[in-house]
Amino acid sequence: MNVGDHGVELRSKAIGMLEGGITQKEVATRLNVGVISVRRWWSQHKCGETMKTKPRSGRPQILKRVSRIVIKKSLGKRRQSTRKLSRRLSIRGNPISHMTIQRHLAQRLDARPYKRPKWPKITQKIKENRLKFARDHENWSFEDWNNVFWSDESPFELFHPPNRQNDRVWAIGSQNIEPIFRNEILKKTCLDAIARKAKKGSVIERSMLENMSEFLFMQDGALVHTANVTQQWRSEKFPPFWKKGEWPVNFPDLNPIENH
Repeated sequence: MNVGDHGVELRSKAIGMLEGGITQKEVATRLNVGVISVRRWWSQHKCGETMKTKPRSGRPQILKRVSRIVIKKSLGKRRQSTRKLSRRLSIRGNPISHMTIQRHLAQRLDARPYKRPKWPKITQKIKENRLKFARDHENWSFEDWNNVFWSDESPFELFHPPNRQNDRVWAIGSQNIEPIFRNEILKKTCLDAIARKAKKGSVIERSMLENMSEFLFMQDGALVHTANVTQQWRSEKFPPFWKKGEWPVNFPDLNPIENH
């Protein structure tokens, strides 16, 4: 309980008990207040000071206790902008500007607005496949990796992404932010040698690198890679390639194209 919450009646009662010979510690225990408060009241009484709370200097605090609780609970949650919080609190009878909320978050709670990170969704099965791939290629040399022909796809968002400037989360640290798991479909390989027609399913040859057989073609689990017509075409054109299932899904960490 704060000092300001102790009424004049409680303080006067404490003084009466002290004058009756009860120790400060015992008074604090009986009245459920701090010993420091009791000691301060006794000192004020002996100096002839009033037991009333003195007027406080400075501007009174605008944020009420309920408002502070609502703001604190918004940490780490989406769609909790300072403007929305301001409207919610105003509807509840606590009119607060969004700038006041921003200052409270930054200065009192040491929070800041973060952009949500984009991560691939990693399940337990994916973790096991990653570990298996790493162990299978543990002894590969630099020259082995240098002979890998890397590929990637063009992603298309399934849902309209929100404005990245507005999709922010107030939090005390970036580790408290819920990541965005990508909702995408992959339509076409970035390797210009092959593409798949959506209707006929045939393969178009545009241009091929010479001596492709000297490289090991990397393919992930995208449908454009694992389609039977694509697998057959690659077997005829350049047999050395990672077949379906060899490259773990959601494994962009190792692909230099996705880490340029």
